[in-house]
Amino acid sequence: MDMTIKVDIVKRETIRPSSPTPPELRHFKLSLFDQFYPIFYTPLILFYTGSDAGGAAQEKSRRLTVSLSEVLTRFYPFAGRIVDNLSLECVDQGAEYLEAAVNCDLSRVLKEPDTAVLRRFLPATADIERADATMMPLVLVQANFFECGGSAIGLCVMHKVADAVALCSFVNAWAGTAIGAITEAMIPEFRTASMFPPLDSLANSFPSVVPAKEKSVRRRFLLESSKVAALRKRIAGSGGPVPTAVEAVSALLWKCSATASRKKKANLNKTETPRPTMLSQTVNLRRRIEPQLPSNLAGNLAGYFLTRADEREMEMRILAVRLREALEGYCERHVKRLQGDDACAAICEETREFGELLGKSLVKDEVDFYSCTSWCKFPFYEADFGWGRPVWACPESAESPNFFMLMDARDGRGIEVCLTLREEDMALFEQDEELLEFASLNPAITS
Repeated sequence: MDMTIKVDIVKRETIRPSSPTPPELRHFKLSLFDQFYPIFYTPLILFYTGSDAGGAAQEKSRRLTVSLSEVLTRFYPFAGRIVDNLSLECVDQGAEYLEAAVNCDLSRVLKEPDTAVLRRFLPATADIERADATMMPLVLVQANFFECGGSAIGLCVMHKVADAVALCSFVNAWAGTAIGAITEAMIPEFRTASMFPPLDSLANSFPSVVPAKEKSVRRRFLLESSKVAALRKRIAGSGGPVPTAVEAVSALLWKCSATASRKKKANLNKTETPRPTMLSQTVNLRRRIEPQLPSNLAGNLAGYFLTRADEREMEMRILAVRLREALEGYCERHVKRLQGDDACAAICEETREFGELLGKSLVKDEVDFYSCTSWCKFPFYEADFGWGRPVWACPESAESPNFFMLMDARDGRGIEVCLTLREEDMALFEQDEELLEFASLNPAITS
């Protein structure tokens, strides 16, 4: 970490909704999906270039706080507090807003992004103690201003109230409010609890995060648009189905990470016994339920589908086909159950299966289990607060092992990967020749 980069907090305040929440909305029920999420934040940093410094930072900060206050009136649950694992109290407790001064130009950070430095632009870590759940703001913001006039907005939103789609909706509604361009499609709907009612039996039971036994490390990779196209072509071969960009990149990451894990275990155990390997991928259920639900439906509406393979089947073509078949099967079986009387059982069964597999991987080490989340096609790069669109949208994540996060590059065609593996696996993974044929390790961000 570059210790010469200083991030000094110069202001801290609570931002409350500009209009009070009506009495009938002050008790907000969580949905069954919300109940199954542990207490942790989803972090995001948006970087913006700029050429004006000094007083301009004060004006930008004022615009951010005024528009945040206004948008919290629409996203009123985000200004509340957790009561238990059943409900929120929405009496305008507000979001926490920090302003920070950074003692360097933005270009210095973007030239060689450093995870340890990036985390200093966030107002909180991803994980918090469950005992603090009822006291913590659901939204925290840190506005960082660089000497060159550039800025970085660090945002943490409690996953208990928002998945990635809802987070993106909040960011763009906030930006739209800042420039007076909010549209009807940006105004959130809060009705997931009526669609998927919570279970009273879970009121006092917050899910916990399974701790990893081994040290994990995080790396960032970029697959430029030409490399994504070449990868898709390579996997399709002659006459085969052409995978989507997400299918292709997921297959590449899965293959290379499982290969690294196999090499490590073979070296340690002196055995070639095949191990099962699985990949879990998130699904935005708004797009899968029929008829489709609006993207501004706030809350958590994400599912998970599992793809299984044997270590001897680690070919990208096979994995890409398996991923597509697994998603189709998930939609045919599970999503249809969500639209019937069996929805509660379907959600509970899916959550239990995911938790069991995670335990087998992290605690018992019986299976190589990977989890992938894709933020591709989510319009984070459209968030213009009045000083242009972001030059880089950077997701941050807790260091849970065997986790991949995919996100569009700024051009909308390349894909950035935020990947966390066990330390020994990563040492082998980042030397994989097939990976490096398509992916660059932590390149500079160009403005």
